[in-house]
Amino acid sequence: MAISFHRAAPTLITPECDAPGCNVTGDQYTMIRCRRCSGWFCPEHIDAEEGVALIRLVGSALSSLSYYRGTCASCHQAHERTSGRAHLS
Repeated sequence: MAISFHRAAPTLITPECDAPGCNVTGDQYTMIRCRRCSGWFCPEHIDAEEGVALIRLVGSALSSLSYYRGTCASCHQAHERTSGRAHLS
């Protein structure tokens, strides 16, 4: 009697860009999740200077899920403003 094991199909999520007025929809490989606000953004609304990292969920019910994490342009600008104020104090 042969036993066969089937791998679970990879989890695919299809977020829409959270930037106001943007209707771009992609998947976790074309969209980036912001590390600060947890929103999903298309490449046009991500701050490229901070870079992105591939995140793989291991040891969870969603162990086949991976996605890119970076910082959206709005969060980056807010961080720049607050860190700029700290230097002025």
